[in-house]
Amino acid sequence: MPSAPASRQFLRNLGTVVTGAAAAQAVALAAVPLLTRLYDPAAFGAFGLLAALSGIAATVAAGRWELAVVLPARDEDAAGVVALAALAALGTASMAAVVLAVAGDRLPRAELLWWLPPSLLLAALAEILAQWALRRERYRRVAAGQGARSAATVAAQAAAGALAPLPAGLLGGHLLGQAAQVAVLLRGAPRAWPGLRRLAAVAARYREFPLFGAPQALVNALSQYGPAVMLAAFGEATVGLYWLALRVLTLPDAVLNQPLRQVFYRDASRAGADLRARLLRATAALAALGLPVLLAAVLAGPELFAWAFGEGWREAGAFARWLAPWWFLGFVNVPSVAAIPLLHLQKAFLGYEVVLAAARLGALAAGAAVAGPLTAVAAYALVGAAFNAALVGFVLHAAAPARRCAP
Repeated sequence: MPSAPASRQFLRNLGTVVTGAAAAQAVALAAVPLLTRLYDPAAFGAFGLLAALSGIAATVAAGRWELAVVLPARDEDAAGVVALAALAALGTASMAAVVLAVAGDRLPRAELLWWLPPSLLLAALAEILAQWALRRERYRRVAAGQGARSAATVAAQAAAGALAPLPAGLLGGHLLGQAAQVAVLLRGAPRAWPGLRRLAAVAARYREFPLFGAPQALVNALSQYGPAVMLAAFGEATVGLYWLALRVLTLPDAVLNQPLRQVFYRDASRAGADLRARLLRATAALAALGLPVLLAAVLAGPELFAWAFGEGWREAGAFARWLAPWWFLGFVNVPSVAAIPLLHLQKAFLGYEVVLAAARLGALAAGAAVAGPLTAVAAYALVGAAFNAALVGFVLHAAAPARRCAP
């Protein structure tokens, strides 16, 4: 079992980051009822579709090297990982810009697609710099970055919506918020960079992250964001309803799960034989926190959404009712996912993600063909819930001290 001082230090570190995230998301949550009365579901749908495309690309933009920033013993090597991740992100954004320049007006919503390259670059840089700040134990800087992003996003989106409630207002506000977060985190960026030989050595040492982590993350992103893209066949308003349901359900993730993933990953990398015990405690705590949200969404989703966001958003609550079990089991599996690189399970996890994506998107397509968007989302969510539960059990089994010490 971990010592009491170590446990208290982990809770203090987590509390610092969570407090910042909670404040940031409180601002975002308070703004949602205003934004849903300024923008209609179609505007949110266009924004949600483009945000999904950006999310897919941003997930792998840095080659997943950002997850290796906390691992090297020497800061010089960690700075090399930061450089590798930043160069990969810049290359990804540049390739996206080239594709848009070549494709031109042949793509749908071409006037909005140019938002993608800067957005995915800023998203990747924010995660890279946050990992560096966590390595340096600058937890307050991470929290400040989250607060700056939320405040800038809400202010810009509300102002744009009051003037002209178009998708460009939501997109522009999102981009401004990302830039504000990166600006805060840049103040703690590495000041010295290793040479090319050191970069090559670091890239070789942590090659499993781009080799296995990046494909896994891409498949997961396609699985996560796929519904927004596929539901576009039913119109942008349907995408907007789905997007709001998912956004509201995942607010607790932004408050707790991302900070927990970041802090737990750093803490667990030094846990040794105590890893399984820490996994169990973190998973149980998240289950207790997520249960009220699950029950509220399942029992009264449509009524709550109509009351909070306006009658035009009642159907979003019906989506939330089916998404809630999947969200809940995804909420509690964050410690398990964070432990996967530490247990060297990336290859197995890649296989898991491929099967999960095929099953979920297949269920979504079948539901859409048989009945409609609500049935499609229900099938997608229930399949995802079953896979999330299986993943938690698998990682807890793999983290058992006896298995980790076995030859």
